Amino acid sequence: MNHRLQPCPRRTARQRPTTFGWAVGLVLSMLAVCPAAQAQSRGELLYSTHCITCHTSEMHWREKRVDTDFASLKFQVHRWQDAAGLGWSDNDVQDVARYLNESIYHYPPQGGPTAQTASRVQAKNRSLTSP
Repeated sequence: MNHRLQPCPRRTARQRPTTFGWAVGLVLSMLAVCPAAQAQSRGELLYSTHCITCHTSEMHWREKRVDTDFASLKFQVHRWQDAAGLGWSDNDVQDVARYLNESIYHYPPQGGPTAQTASRVQAKNRSLTSP
């Protein structure tokens, strides 16, 4: 019996898998297996980056919260980002307020805060912070 090992036939360049081909196959198989990532809104990204360390979900459900509608919620977002020195634009404040409203509060959306709403919230804030 002749048990000599036979060399593997040489593959032509067309038959050899390339690194690029392996990479494409790997990416495609990962996309097929992994669940699709849900895109976060800008408001959610800003909130989770800058606010979530202090504001847990219990914060939004407390009895003594000062916001009562979308305008006062937006005012509070502006107030606290200003206190934290974040320097958000009006659009950033609007995006975070919209995210909080859609995910937690469910106030009817309105335009920006009115002078009456802002003064009411400011008066309530003063009463909470004064001895």
